[in-house]
Amino acid sequence: MIVLRKRGEYMHVDYARGPHRPRGSLGTKSRDVALRLKNRLENALAEGPESGKWAELQKVLPASTFRQFADYSGVNKNRSATWDCLHNLYDTSIDQRVRMKTLKPGSRNRYLGISSNFHKFIENRNIELLENIKFSDIEAWKTERVKEIQSKKGRDGTSVEYEVAVVKSIFKMAIQHELIIKNPVKTNPVSSFNYETRGAQPFTQEELFKLRAVAGRDLLPFLVFRWTGLRCSDVADLDWKDVKFRQGEIEKRTQKQGKVVVIPMHCELREALEQAHKKFSPAPEEPVLKCVFWRKNLATYSLNTMCRELGRRAGLTRNCTPHCFRDTLAVDMLLRGATMYDVAKVLGDTVKVVEKHYTPFVSSLRERIKFLLDKNDEGLEAVRKTDKAG
Repeated sequence: MIVLRKRGEYMHVDYARGPHRPRGSLGTKSRDVALRLKNRLENALAEGPESGKWAELQKVLPASTFRQFADYSGVNKNRSATWDCLHNLYDTSIDQRVRMKTLKPGSRNRYLGISSNFHKFIENRNIELLENIKFSDIEAWKTERVKEIQSKKGRDGTSVEYEVAVVKSIFKMAIQHELIIKNPVKTNPVSSFNYETRGAQPFTQEELFKLRAVAGRDLLPFLVFRWTGLRCSDVADLDWKDVKFRQGEIEKRTQKQGKVVVIPMHCELREALEQAHKKFSPAPEEPVLKCVFWRKNLATYSLNTMCRELGRRAGLTRNCTPHCFRDTLAVDMLLRGATMYDVAKVLGDTVKVVEKHYTPFVSSLRERIKFLLDKNDEGLEAVRKTDKAG
C-alpha cells in the first residue's frame, strides 16, 4: 500500500510494507496529479519488475524516487538508467538551487543551455541508456562544439572546456544517484586549449589611452569598469545608493559570491559620478548607468555591447570585454604595491583566486620584478657589503 502525504509544498509517497520502505517526492504540488502518479506506481509494483509501466514512470517521477521504488521492485538498474532520466534530474536540481538562492538565474540559463545542447547530440546519435554513452561519444561532441564555436565571430573554441566541465558535473550526479558507475567524461590536467597562456589579460597603457580618447558618451561606464573591477552583472546592478560620496567609496554586494566589497573611488571616477549625480538628480534606487543607457534596458548585454563597440572605435586588435577591465585593475593594483589580500578584498575574490588568475608573469609584472632586482642598494648583496664594511 502506498500512502500519499504532503511535505512542505510537494506531495510525497511512502510504501507502507516491509522494513526498508521506499519513499520520495512526486515532484508536484497538485494532489490530483499526485493521486494519478500513485495509482500508476501501485500498478507497476503489482505487475513486478518486468512491467512496461516502469519505463513510463521513469519519465514522470523524480529520479531519486523512481530509483528507490525500482530497486525495491527489482527493476534492472542498467535498463532504467537513461539519459532522459539524468537530464530531468539535473534540470530539477538546477531549479532547486535557484530557489535556494545558491545559484544565479544567469548561471542557471548557461548550465541548462549546455545540458540541452548535449541532450540534442545524444538524441541525434539515438543513444538512450547512460551505460551506452562512451568516451568516444564525448570526444565527438567536443569536436562538434569546437567547430560550432569557432564558426561564430572567430572565437577560439576555448569555452568548450567550460562546457565539458558542466557535462562532467551532470554525470557526476548520475554516479551519486547510482545510475552509472563510471564517469565517461575525462578532463586533462593540462588543457588542450592552453589555458595556462590565458590568465589575466589586462589592457596595456597604450590601449587604455586609446579607449579613454574615444570613450565620448561612454566615458562614465568606461570609468566605472576601469576603477571598480566589478563584473558586468554587478555594474548593471550598481545603484546610486551604493555610491558613498561622503566616505569616497563604493559599497556593493556582488551577485556571484554574495560578498560585500568596498572599493575606494579613484579621483577620476569620483569626479565623473559627482557630475552625473548633479546633472540628473537620480533617486537612490536608480541604476548609476541609467543616464547612459536610458533608451534601453540596462542589462549585461548592453554593457557587453558597449565594451565591444568601444574597443572597435579605439582600433584594438583584440576583444574588449568587461572582464578585461577587472583584470586591468587587479594587475594595476599589484604594480602599485598592493598585496594579493588587498586585491582580493576589492574584487570580492579569495587570495587563492587572485594568486592563480591575476599574478601570472604578464609582461608588466616582469618589468616590475626586473626593476626590483636591478636595485643594487637592496637585497642579500647589500647585506653582505654592509657586513664587510662593519
